[in-house]
Amino acid sequence: MLKRITTGAALFALCFMLVAGANAAPSIDKDKTQLEKKALAELTAAEAEARTAARWEAFNTNLVAALQSDMDGVKSAAMQMVIRYGDQVNVDKALFDVVRIYRDHDNDNMRRMAVVALGAMNHPWGLDFLERSQRFEKSPKVQQTLYAVVAQHRGGGKVRF
Repeated sequence: MLKRITTGAALFALCFMLVAGANAAPSIDKDKTQLEKKALAELTAAEAEARTAARWEAFNTNLVAALQSDMDGVKSAAMQMVIRYGDQVNVDKALFDVVRIYRDHDNDNMRRMAVVALGAMNHPWGLDFLERSQRFEKSPKVQQTLYAVVAQHRGGGKVRF
């Protein structure tokens, strides 16, 4: 009888340890799985960020080429994108090309768009150029746009019309 009790107790202890061990293993596996998922998510985010940075760099290159194009439609589309994504793009290599559009283009609407694009580029030389050009501008529409862009960059001061 003692032998049965001892055997039963030993079986009970063994079963208890197996059950406890079986419950502990999934916990360790869960922790490992969660860490693996977290590491994978961080890696995926880093990859997406690198891919995004590479895409913006390619986009910048394409915008510069478009701003230097001979076709007005391409220049217009590129200036619209510079205006839309001003803080995110770097098209300083095309600064003088946009200034040339402002100074030399026959169409006042293209000139106005170039003024707004120069403001969106936020380049110190370009902004200074716009400010100096205000009093010499002959077109009232372009001059109004110049005043608005310069006032915006001065800190939201009053716009003179």
